[in-house]
Amino acid sequence: MLKNIFQKLSRLYVEIPTEALGNSQKATALLLTIIVISLIMLIVLSISLLIIVEFKLVMGIEDSVSAYYAAETGVEIGLYRLYQQSPTPSLPYGPETNSIVDTKYTLNIFESGENVKVESSGMVKESKVTRKLEVIQPKP
Repeated sequence: MLKNIFQKLSRLYVEIPTEALGNSQKATALLLTIIVISLIMLIVLSISLLIIVEFKLVMGIEDSVSAYYAAETGVEIGLYRLYQQSPTPSLPYGPETNSIVDTKYTLNIFESGENVKVESSGMVKESKVTRKLEVIQPKP
């Protein structure tokens, strides 16, 4: 069955000797080939650029999430520091900076009227996230 199909296809294929083509036809074929290859290269480069941009975007999101959790860690440590010094914390406190691998947080605690503010900034590479918390002091 396949053999018959290949025989029929081979009969359809007709070799055109290059001598039969004129110079203008050769030039047209060459120009058409160059245009097709250029279009294929343009498509491949465009797709590659999109992939690179998406990859950078995903890496930026990952860094932002890490920075968020670093800032959240700083807030939790700030609350712990306030709890340790309860009922009369010595304020302002900070800045306290701590880093683990490429993740860093900076903690500040200061008074704001009758309340206390805990502010922590988490940083990973170019990403920075700041978390602020206002602690309401119970009145005696």
